[in-house]
Amino acid sequence: MLSFAVPDAIQVTVADSFEVSSSRDIRAFEDGFRQTIDLSTGQSEFLTMYDVFKRQSKVLSQLSSVPDDWNGYGSPAPSDEAIGVARKILNILWTERLVPRRVLPSADGGVALLFSSSNENRAVIETLNINEAFILVYDRSGNSRTLDWPESPKIQHELLLRLKDHLKGARLAVA
Repeated sequence: MLSFAVPDAIQVTVADSFEVSSSRDIRAFEDGFRQTIDLSTGQSEFLTMYDVFKRQSKVLSQLSSVPDDWNGYGSPAPSDEAIGVARKILNILWTERLVPRRVLPSADGGVALLFSSSNENRAVIETLNINEAFILVYDRSGNSRTLDWPESPKIQHELLLRLKDHLKGARLAVA
């Protein structure tokens, strides 16, 4: 059985309690695990992402108390249906290891899941009160593309892979 220990903030150690540490599988696991650890803090990428996911899930729950005209421009509050669809999408995003930076009410009435990156590319997934959902991918140069959120889990997966590529810097990769 594998176990993980961080003896200090500099060295990551994976120990095999069955003492077969010479196994290539163990070395591959250790190399992969080492890549998910920020050695300066000892915090794993997974735990950091999980913390963000839990925080976004909590924000999503709080959106049911947003009033109409929440922004002073007459925007409707997110409906329970839009929040429910956003929650399903958030759970799908979690399984794809793609967690939005922010969860906000949408100015069009609904919920907006916002994504940013270290490059120029951005994206938002919106679930609207009119029972629609879409992805808007854009860059800071003004280029954008809107795509309907698909019903099929297989197509959702493919679309989210292209969204990841877009956020990594590909030019509107979801086209």
